[in-house]
Amino acid sequence: MFKFKFKILFSSLLTLTCLNADHILTTPETKTNLRNVAQIITAILNSKGPVLELGCSNHTTAQVHALCSKTKHRIVTTESDINWFDLYCDLQTEWHDVKLIEPFDSECEDRTEWGVVLIGNNSKFNQLHELRQFRYNAEIIILQCDHLFIDEYHELLDSFKYQIREPFNIYYNCATIILSNTVNVKSIFGVEYHA
Repeated sequence: MFKFKFKILFSSLLTLTCLNADHILTTPETKTNLRNVAQIITAILNSKGPVLELGCSNHTTAQVHALCSKTKHRIVTTESDINWFDLYCDLQTEWHDVKLIEPFDSECEDRTEWGVVLIGNNSKFNQLHELRQFRYNAEIIILQCDHLFIDEYHELLDSFKYQIREPFNIYYNCATIILSNTVNVKSIFGVEYHA
């Protein structure tokens, strides 16, 4: 329990420090992390279903947990790397399921209607599988991918009814794309970016 409280406290203090210190906000890493967390918060607050996080992240797992803790909004976090799983398994609660899975585990291949699905910048093959798997049963998908994925699978990305593409981030070698077939993400987020 102490480990969990420390993670929430640390990530909250880091976010507040970044929000209150102009010189820190000038780093590409901090700007990207704050923007991504803001996008995730906006998506969760504008969706109805549970959150599925595919892979633990230093920049989102504890923040999503903290955001959903008051309302006990259901979260499922899956991780296939034991080292990452060990970092966040203590976030397990009755409303936040943290699972160690094998890649392409069928546990999340049910027909759950997800509110938000977070797909991290992992292997291109995993991302393609995950994007195809959840495109029809997620209100909003937030995908982080590299330019090669965008170039190779632009037809799949363009097949979504609504999307926002942020500019490519050189620091992380990725871009964030917000996708939906049911929710007008442009109206929720207010600004459309182009890759």
